[in-house]
Amino acid sequence: MNCLRIWQGQLTHEAPRKGTPHEQQVRDANRADPELLEKYLGAYEDPESGGVARVFIDGDYLAIESEVGVFHLWKHPIEDAWVVRENTAFSITFQEEDGVVVSFTRNALSGARTVFPRGDRPRHGTQVRDTTAPMTRLIRTIAALARTCPL
Repeated sequence: MNCLRIWQGQLTHEAPRKGTPHEQQVRDANRADPELLEKYLGAYEDPESGGVARVFIDGDYLAIESEVGVFHLWKHPIEDAWVVRENTAFSITFQEEDGVVVSFTRNALSGARTVFPRGDRPRHGTQVRDTTAPMTRLIRTIAALARTCPL
């Protein structure tokens, strides 16, 4: 077994087994290059909730943190889009004006689109953060459910 995949509703969580070739392949394919991604980092206004969605680098991924949770992105090899790793029914595209990112759009397979305008000015210096808390909470929830279900 090289990987643990957990499907929760429409979300998919993947955890490659440590020390396997699959772990290295996933890391190499999705490694975030801070210099290339710096222009995307920052806060964006969420028009649906009135809150803030924050784009940052989480370990090896470009990620978006919103009121709903943290979602990791991987670059689609053909289209100029970023696919949401946990739910591939959604993708993200960034819009630029004069080389500056001014918004991102959340695209759904259903055709629905939501534009998130930039809420800050791009900052120099990369924000790198490791967010293991959501996955830790998910694993604890699954373990608690497993203890309550008779075999």
